Amino acid sequence: MTLFEELMTMRDSQRKARASHDVVIRASGLEWEENAQGRLKWYLHPALDNAPSAFTAYTQEVPPQHSSGKSLSQGGTLYYLLQGSLTSRVDDEVYHWEAGDLLTLPVLRDGVEAQHFNIAERSAVLLALETNTTEALGVDKGSGFEMIEPAGVIADASVITLGAEGPRADHGSLTDGPVIDDEIDMQYHRDIERWKWIRDRNERGRLLVRGSDQSWEQNIQGRVKYYLNPEYQDNALRDWTFFLHDIKSHTGMHRHQGGILIYVVEGEGYTVADGTRHDWSTGDMIMLPLQPGGVEHEHHNTNPAGTCRWVASFYWPWWELVASEFTQLRPHPDYVPGKHVPDLGQRRGARG
Repeated sequence: MTLFEELMTMRDSQRKARASHDVVIRASGLEWEENAQGRLKWYLHPALDNAPSAFTAYTQEVPPQHSSGKSLSQGGTLYYLLQGSLTSRVDDEVYHWEAGDLLTLPVLRDGVEAQHFNIAERSAVLLALETNTTEALGVDKGSGFEMIEPAGVIADASVITLGAEGPRADHGSLTDGPVIDDEIDMQYHRDIERWKWIRDRNERGRLLVRGSDQSWEQNIQGRVKYYLNPEYQDNALRDWTFFLHDIKSHTGMHRHQGGILIYVVEGEGYTVADGTRHDWSTGDMIMLPLQPGGVEHEHHNTNPAGTCRWVASFYWPWWELVASEFTQLRPHPDYVPGKHVPDLGQRRGARG
């Protein structure tokens, strides 16, 4: 078999896997795993065959008076606190955060050390997300992947107060793009300046985004609160979008490429994807498939009298590689058009 034929065989295998996997990964079907990092429940992992994905995702429970493991990694991880409160050390900085907050790890040349401490009387539960690049970049990702200290009982609470209190200082002075002197005319030298800007953003950009500081917007798709977006220049991670969606009855309907991660924080409902209904409840993860033409979908709350919320995240470089569109097929009923009304039509340049 030629290498080209190998690609075609892989394609067929991936298509078969995609067709057989459910859109919803149900929390009830997952087991807790006790390891050096702590108590984890894996939704997406490079070694799991439950769903093809470009991401790794798990939830972690940190019991009262316990810590997670202390690890070294390249960074780029998103932590959303689902329950309780934590004190986390990221290198030499300390962050105190609560349910509804988002903590991110910067991408640093020498990696980043991180550990979570629960000094409260209630268990804390977090959701962790990162890109799955183990095949392309290796588990080390250039900086190394090491477990420095295993999870366990907090022996001395004073250790978590050492170091500077986050958030990072002076992140507000970050620029939206590199400022390169016009006199630097060599492209190689301009590239160095651009790389300095990327490094500076990761070294000084904001890591903790508090949910209480973010405002709700009623847009054409629904009621949404944004945490990360490429337009937010003060964040260390600018290639991600992360938001909380509050579903009163149902969302609008739109079409885009799959691969987006959706985790149900509270409530129950269902997603209609390409005409097929997929039910879900608290703790489940929704994974829309990557497929030609994208996925037409909308989400429903089956108990409009109760709260129904989920968080969603996508990584822009992945979406650029698959040329994902955003076509709004039906607006949310509570949307009031302002000065700009998004295009509700079909894709421009679509075949057929």
